[in-house]
Amino acid sequence: MSPFNEAWALLKSSNQRPSVRDDLRYNIQEMLPIEGAAGFDIDAFRNRKLPTPLEERVADRPPVSHIEWNPNINTYTLRGTGDEALSTLKPGMPMGTSPFPEGDMQLHDILGETPKQFRRKDYYRKLLTGLLNAGIDIDSSDRNYKSNSFHQKFLDNLPPNLEAFNNSDASGKIGYYDPIYYRRKPLSDSFDPEYFEELYEGANLEKIIELSDLARRDYGAIPIRSLPMEMEHEYGQFPIGTRQTKLDEFRPPPPPLPPPPPPVEWNKLRQTMPWGKVESS
Repeated sequence: MSPFNEAWALLKSSNQRPSVRDDLRYNIQEMLPIEGAAGFDIDAFRNRKLPTPLEERVADRPPVSHIEWNPNINTYTLRGTGDEALSTLKPGMPMGTSPFPEGDMQLHDILGETPKQFRRKDYYRKLLTGLLNAGIDIDSSDRNYKSNSFHQKFLDNLPPNLEAFNNSDASGKIGYYDPIYYRRKPLSDSFDPEYFEELYEGANLEKIIELSDLARRDYGAIPIRSLPMEMEHEYGQFPIGTRQTKLDEFRPPPPPLPPPPPPVEWNKLRQTMPWGKVESS
């Protein structure tokens, strides 16, 4: 039996899941000897260290760390604990250094993108939910078929602290161009004094805590961290990397100007003119 067949038979006899076996099958092929090299070490293969289910899950689905706002490229990025870029969202509007739009304006013309290895793992939903929980409103009015199906599912499973306004039909289905306005539900600041008097008199501590910040529910809140705006002080307030700050790298400096002409001596110039000659006596 060849080294590969022996190792593959040993691997198939183990209790590893099919996906793990397929990955290790290719690792066996890479471990096979090349011409003139030492033989395949079957003992080392038997004693190999396989990844645990937890290690596989962490590598496949990194835990979420925070949302990163980068004012230099105008994007929100959902970052993993290993600084992985799990999903990004780019507003179609210019923004400044703050991740919160000026004037409480909602994000519009958004463009989302998720790396291939992190798709279908709920990261884009977590990014949207994190932004909405932070009080950043989002407006979606133009979607392709993939994006529309995502927003349909997102609408059907909104957390209790978020709300959406849309022009869906009677069945709740949305079209590609139906506008959707997402926001966090406003916290009411109008309380009934008599209601609170009854709560305190009855010593209903459970209800009191339920209405306080001590029992604030976690509906997908994620911290937002801003990167600093990179400036090129010599040229002004422009992010580094833009065309405005690097024109001189692509265009040579202009040639020097010619020297100014000498001053005109009017007496000599007049002598050269017929009307300016002085006849000698």
